[in-house]
Amino acid sequence: MHFRNDPIRLFSVLFLLLLLAAGCGDDASDEPSLILSGSLTMPDAVRQGDAPVMVAVAPGMDADALADQAADAVAAYVTADKAAGTFRIDLSDSPLSPGDTVHIIAFGDNNYSGDVPFPDEGDRIGLYVNEERLSPAYMLESGVNKGICIDINREVFAYQAAIRGEIRGDAPGPVTLLAYAGEVRSSDFSALEMDKVIGFARVDKPAEPCSYRMDILPYGEDVPINNVQVFAVLDQNGSGTVDAGDRIGFHSQGNEFSTPFTVVPGTVGAIDVSWKMRVPEPSGYSMSLAGTAPGPFPRDAPLYIGIFDAGNPGDILQNPYDRLKYFQKVPSEVVNYRIDLSSTDLYPGDSVVLAALQDNDFAGVFPGISRGDKAGLLQSRRQWKLTTELACGVNVIPPPDYDFPLNKNVYAFSASIEQLVDLRSAGPVYSDSRIMVLAVHVDGVGLKLSASGEMEVEIDINYLLGMDVLPVSKCTGKNRENSGFDVCGPWQMPVWPAIYENVLVYEDSGPPEPLIRGYGHGTAAERTAYLFAVLDKNGNLEVDGADEVGYYSRQAYEIIDGEIAQGLLDVFADVLLLSEGFSGDFHLPTPIPRITKGVNRETRRDGSQGPYRISHFFVP
Repeated sequence: MHFRNDPIRLFSVLFLLLLLAAGCGDDASDEPSLILSGSLTMPDAVRQGDAPVMVAVAPGMDADALADQAADAVAAYVTADKAAGTFRIDLSDSPLSPGDTVHIIAFGDNNYSGDVPFPDEGDRIGLYVNEERLSPAYMLESGVNKGICIDINREVFAYQAAIRGEIRGDAPGPVTLLAYAGEVRSSDFSALEMDKVIGFARVDKPAEPCSYRMDILPYGEDVPINNVQVFAVLDQNGSGTVDAGDRIGFHSQGNEFSTPFTVVPGTVGAIDVSWKMRVPEPSGYSMSLAGTAPGPFPRDAPLYIGIFDAGNPGDILQNPYDRLKYFQKVPSEVVNYRIDLSSTDLYPGDSVVLAALQDNDFAGVFPGISRGDKAGLLQSRRQWKLTTELACGVNVIPPPDYDFPLNKNVYAFSASIEQLVDLRSAGPVYSDSRIMVLAVHVDGVGLKLSASGEMEVEIDINYLLGMDVLPVSKCTGKNRENSGFDVCGPWQMPVWPAIYENVLVYEDSGPPEPLIRGYGHGTAAERTAYLFAVLDKNGNLEVDGADEVGYYSRQAYEIIDGEIAQGLLDVFADVLLLSEGFSGDFHLPTPIPRITKGVNRETRRDGSQGPYRISHFFVP
């Protein structure tokens, strides 16, 4: 046949041949149905060395099995393209199927012999880790599984180590446990440094405490490994990722939030885990904090900034993690910081407390306030206020009329002041009202009486020694001595362990010697701190509107034409200004004579002891 003069017929025949060719063979079935592909990063020593880089797929992450029974432990492997930093593994002829869970490792095999490869001592290895799931497990999907990234950044060592313990609590569900040898830089636990994770375990926890065991991978760190922490995530909703509602647990002892330990060869026991936090539901609002980091620069110790619920600012220096919303480390080389709050459950209009911690004894693990550290609070210059209200967008810190100094020394002592608030002289109290109680060092208080007998109180909030916030619904009760009068307490308000650096603290002293330096030690005019109570009628944690201020006063004094007895001048000369011509009886605020370790109570004239009574409310 001749087609030279019939191009249309020629085209038709060629098209038919193409269709037949397309139908021949096994185009759909010959194409591998299960493939893994991805990229590798590696140090120059591995890239430029003679050893091949192998990528292996294994059903489990058992270091001993990989070394001793590689032929059984490895389902498939391939030599990677070192120059391109890529790999592609055909799993079609392997025993693996879509839906199977596997582990993917890449390593420079210095003694590769042509047999099934395995990492051994001296090699460099990288592990695939799903950061959203905090897991090294990869679930195979049908077709090409691409975009897998592995960093070959761990040295292989020769040891066997494990930890074991109990997962406490009654909440059931799948639990992922991590052994972590890195630094915690924020409270976003999905942002841990995955190359510092040295062990993984998964447990289907029943509705009761259960035991667990975790092998420590001999990759990345040689034993002994110090400052290891254990984190656990309870997948409350079964989503397979770290998301809202999930519970976060830690190994902790005593009052510590997370207790580090040392991994040695063999098994370390009693590494028990307790639930401490819940992952919040993100508010969805674009909010952030931006400012200049407080304290000296450059820094020798790590600096953390924490954002806390404003329910009771006094709790923050006592139990900081109870009200924590978010914390973040400010890198040592950074002056101006920015903290993204979009992943928190904070909303525009929420009131928060900001605190800074310079962790001077930081050991490379979880930040914690302890003796010798330096702390600071965001505080209003003009108001007795430790809270600030968030707005959408960027919140500049400190806002106008606020300071954010790093000026409190942290001590290790236990002291409290027993108090009772007498509301009989106060105005109306509402269901959402709150009572703020403050202990202020005498150096931070200024008092003034006008000719009409009105009192003005000025407080330098740096000198706060303690603060508590009590809802009136819980603290208002009946005075046993005068049935029918509303009172609050008695209760013991802790003295803060973080004290303004200008106040001298005798940390090693014991009762009856003073813990905090005052004036007139051992005399009738001894004085250390004033006690104030704010009847916060609208519950906004600031002195405004019709709020009233009360104070502790031991007795009334008679003042005639602005003159006051010399003995009282000895007590009040540094704080009290009397307006000329003022006359009358007046209950002046009386300072606490002395603060010691333990519980501090008022000593009455008959020698008995009881709570310091705060009353004498007035509108400032």
